[in-house]
Amino acid sequence: MMLTLRISVWGNGIVGGTYADYLEDNGFDVRRIDPGMGLLPTDDDYLYPSIICVPAPTLSDGIVDCSIISDIAGKIFAANEETPILVKSTIPPNMADDFSLMWKSFTYSPEFLTAANAHEDIRSQKNVVLGGRDTDHWEKFFTAFNKNVVITNARTASFMKYSINTFLATKVAFMNELEDQYGGDWNALRSLLELDPRLSASHLDVPGSDGRVGYGGECFPKDVKAFISYAKIHEYNTQLTILEQAHLSNLKRRL
Repeated sequence: MMLTLRISVWGNGIVGGTYADYLEDNGFDVRRIDPGMGLLPTDDDYLYPSIICVPAPTLSDGIVDCSIISDIAGKIFAANEETPILVKSTIPPNMADDFSLMWKSFTYSPEFLTAANAHEDIRSQKNVVLGGRDTDHWEKFFTAFNKNVVITNARTASFMKYSINTFLATKVAFMNELEDQYGGDWNALRSLLELDPRLSASHLDVPGSDGRVGYGGECFPKDVKAFISYAKIHEYNTQLTILEQAHLSNLKRRL
């Protein structure tokens, strides 16, 4: 498939860089913007459909800092309030909902690329979830890549991202506790667990791919912390007790 379309990709890290590469390979005129890498925006970059993949760090209290996303989106919509924006950065449900209510052309789409296989992941990706009030542009965009597009609202799309990542983190924490209790050859037990399709073969390794016990990496620790904080602050002081215990268990293992 060869298309000609100008698009701005904000953030040239693992997700943004992978999307930029993928789009360039498919004939898009891509503008990469990442001031930290010396890739500065021009006035024109705010006028084209934009994919935002910038950091949204989780602070020490679990609050997610969405200020970079808010700043970029605000400038884009100030230039043209109808410019389609797709946010791939992980943001909590309350912020996804707020942005969607503030800007009609805002769409949130959860991303699950892995650092080790990002380019293969984006090529083999079958499903794309879009959350927003006006997702038509991005529905046509991903349909052109033969993706199965699922439409929902921004809050639900964010809940999906956090639900999956925190469930998998909890699965890792539980497998580590099982390994402690079992005390034998974990690979032998794991191979039996894999026979049950309800479990799936993912996230059963102890230790993990980084050679350490517990869960780590770029996403799981911050997303677990953020979702626990979100539930307490924005969901009527709800406690995610199982997730909290998984978090505490993992902290002890990763010391």
